[in-house]
Order: sequence, then C-alpha cells, then structure tokens
Amino acid sequence: MPKRYFEDFEVGDAAESIGRTVSEHDVYAFAGLTGSYGEIHTNKAFMAESAYGHRLVQGVLLLTYLNGFTTMLEWDPDIVALYGLDRVRFLNAVRIGDTVHLEIELEETEERGEDAGLLTFDADLVTEAGDVALTCDWKLLVHRRPDGT
Repeated sequence: MPKRYFEDFEVGDAAESIGRTVSEHDVYAFAGLTGSYGEIHTNKAFMAESAYGHRLVQGVLLLTYLNGFTTMLEWDPDIVALYGLDRVRFLNAVRIGDTVHLEIELEETEERGEDAGLLTFDADLVTEAGDVALTCDWKLLVHRRPDGT
C-alpha cells in the first residue's frame, strides 16, 4: 500500500486493528523492562483475594499495545513523528488472558506549515467483551504531499 499523506486523510476516517491476547509473559516482560512489579500485576495469590479476583495488566502496557496497533492499520501514513497523547484515561481493567484491539477515528486535521499536518484521532483500546479499557487522543504529525496536490 502506498504511503498516505496529510491531504489523503478526512475527518471521520476510521479503522480497527487485529486483536491480541495479553499473556502472562507480556506482563512479566513489561515488569522487567519498567520495574512495574506491583502485586496488582504480578502476585496471583494476593490478587485472588482482592476485589478483582485476578491480576491486572499494567496501564502503560496497554498504552504500548495501542501504539503498536497503530502501525498495523490498513492505512500507512507518511509519519514525521508521534506528536502526543492527550486525555489518556484507563476506564476498565484488563486481565491476563483478555484480548484487546484498537478502534480509531480521525477527529481533526490541522495544517502545520508547508511540510506537515497534524492528525488527531480518537483512539480506544477495546476488550473482547466490548469494554473500552483505554481511551485517548492520539496525535500524529504527517508529511504533506511533496508536489503540493
């Protein structure tokens, strides 16, 4: 698929990613990389006695999944940079073994000079049960078409 430039996107464009099941390995590998070894994530016996009854996936790991899913969508934007993540909210817990996917829709476009434009997407990480686990505005700086059309 050819690269898409800023001019190729329209408000309302939407896409959905494939799903991924969160594994125990994912949680422990992420804990090892980040030091996020809290009992809520890594202590099965402790969490079995909690109100949740099971371990929860780290919120920042979910954010990492969201970012990764954006690279697997059907469009292929000519990216300058990830501009930012705004209004990040963790709405529902995700357990080890849950499957999540990304649902994303373009909310706003903004010209940023002759060479780039800013795309703001409403991005939701959704569980197989249909619960929104994470929501945010995902902002992507994208090259403008080189020939100006």
